[in-house]
Amino acid sequence: MLDVLFVFNEGHAMGTRDDNPAGSYYYTAYEKHSSVLRVWLAAYGVGAPVLVLTNEHVWSLLRQSGESRFIAGCFLLGVVLQVIIAALNKALMWSSYYAEEHVDYVETRRYRITAALRGQFWIDFLADLIAILLFATATYRMFVILAA
Repeated sequence: MLDVLFVFNEGHAMGTRDDNPAGSYYYTAYEKHSSVLRVWLAAYGVGAPVLVLTNEHVWSLLRQSGESRFIAGCFLLGVVLQVIIAALNKALMWSSYYAEEHVDYVETRRYRITAALRGQFWIDFLADLIAILLFATATYRMFVILAA
């Protein structure tokens, strides 16, 4: 179904097929869920460490445990991964926009590469899954330390 969303169709570098209203509905739903997840991951990845750092008792326990660097690293890597995916998606969408405005661009190798990447849903899914696992690992390790 996702391949319908990212097709090169009669001069349109990106978008849904005109004859597929269901595709438009599914893309709108996907777009909303994607946006909510991206905001949630970024907020959690930044917010959780801020809460820890602003609570002297919690910060002291984490520092004494010897795990504070590992936990901070998990949160930092998760946020960096989300920033990288956001930058990649921005670049891919710019390429689509540029192709709409400059017809000759569609014939370039750069466009073909970005078009191929744009249709790869697994890249976003894998980045989100890794970020979630990093945040879950850090959160679990914090709970274990705080519960001891």
